[in-house]
Amino acid sequence: MCGLAPLDPVVNGDPQQLVPYIVNLSITGVEAEVAMDAWHDLVGVSHGAACTTLTQTCSHVLEAMRLDGWRADGAIRFSWFADTPQPDGSAMVRALEPFRHRSNAAR
Repeated sequence: MCGLAPLDPVVNGDPQQLVPYIVNLSITGVEAEVAMDAWHDLVGVSHGAACTTLTQTCSHVLEAMRLDGWRADGAIRFSWFADTPQPDGSAMVRALEPFRHRSNAAR
């Protein structure tokens, strides 16, 4: 997902153990709910980890990884079908950029 580089995402998990069509990441200054709203038409997206898609709390998996609080709270999990192209990273950046600037300005 090189297309997301302008957002400076931090991948949650061991890069050597990732499934190529499932990504869990955090973006500084972006709450998970904001990313979910911005990306809902672009990619399958949820907050946290697969084991807690119906809750708004940090998953036990992310807690066990001992992520910093902002990473665990802002963890975004998105996925696509293995036989389809990767999501459009540029479109994802454009969709999130207005919210990111607003979050950073409020700090």
